[in-house]
Amino acid sequence: QLVPQQKQHGAIAGRPAAAKRNPLAEIRPRPLQQQKSKEEPGRDACELQGMEIDEEQPQQLSMAIEQPETDFHAPLLAQLPKIVDVDTADESRLDAQMVSCYVKEIFSYLQSLEGTQRVRRDYLCQPVKLEITPRMHRILFDWLVQVHHRFGLLPETLYLALHIIDYYMTQEGQSVGKDNYQLLGVSALFLAAKVEEIYPPYIQDLVNLTENTCQDSQIRKMERRLLAGLDFFFGYPQPILFLRRYSRVSGATAEVHDCAKFIAELARCTYDSAHLPPSLLAAAAFCLAVELLAGYGRICAQPQSWLPELEVFSGYLKADLLPALRLLAKAVLGAYSDKNRFTAVRKKYESRSFQSVSLYPEFDPASPVLQSYSSC
Repeated sequence: QLVPQQKQHGAIAGRPAAAKRNPLAEIRPRPLQQQKSKEEPGRDACELQGMEIDEEQPQQLSMAIEQPETDFHAPLLAQLPKIVDVDTADESRLDAQMVSCYVKEIFSYLQSLEGTQRVRRDYLCQPVKLEITPRMHRILFDWLVQVHHRFGLLPETLYLALHIIDYYMTQEGQSVGKDNYQLLGVSALFLAAKVEEIYPPYIQDLVNLTENTCQDSQIRKMERRLLAGLDFFFGYPQPILFLRRYSRVSGATAEVHDCAKFIAELARCTYDSAHLPPSLLAAAAFCLAVELLAGYGRICAQPQSWLPELEVFSGYLKADLLPALRLLAKAVLGAYSDKNRFTAVRKKYESRSFQSVSLYPEFDPASPVLQSYSSC
């Protein structure tokens, strides 16, 4: 006959009762008990006595940051001793955001990326004429500037969106027609915002701006096409990066910088300037802004609009800028023409946050600077 085991307080019959612990006693880990080896004591030690052990000293690693072997701008700086290297100034070294120790290498690398996703000149008509026309291109870009400004997005977002459109049309332009060109534009802006912004706009807000012409499912489908078309690469440099660099190198005022931004954005929204490399577009915009403001006495007149410092740090001579200056001058004259209907960029830069630079008399179509460059 089986007799049931009786439960005991704190233990089960047949098992040793655990030691009692006071409720508020200090809890400590139990010490580990070493298991006794069943092997003969001292056996391992005897075997190790006959072995020769190579004692290697640990390798000493240096924690110092290696300096680049070559300075990309050193030869030019040696030829022009009067140039002040802003990257070696005390305030630059103390500011971590300036990354003065390798800023030259960064911009040299950005310039090397300009050849990765080049927009072909006259891509709407060569080698095959597409359904999209330059006028449709201007209408879409003008509308995107309004949407971008309404959401208060970063300049990098706008430039990246415009580049996505132009480069995708260069590669896959035959698959885009009048019926889905706006879809391409809003999808490119949405994708660029995801890359550049901390808080990109909601997709439903973009759908509402298109008055339900583009549905959210269509935008997501177009996004996948854009990702495949760009091979998931969104590191193409934007003109605003180089423009900030040129303003810092030359010690430009806020007025010069905002005017250069205005000119660069006007030109970037035109089809004729879509093929310009970002560094060249920014350099020409900065040079034109300096000449316009100096001509009206808004800034001190300088012996030359393109300083030696800018030649060194940009890699462009003044002669290299002339073809781009011609396109930019035409873009400014076209924006202030009486027949112009695309005024999004002008209205944007009428804001006080941009010092209302688009209202400056320097941009009068009768300006001798604009007239001379547009006809060169």
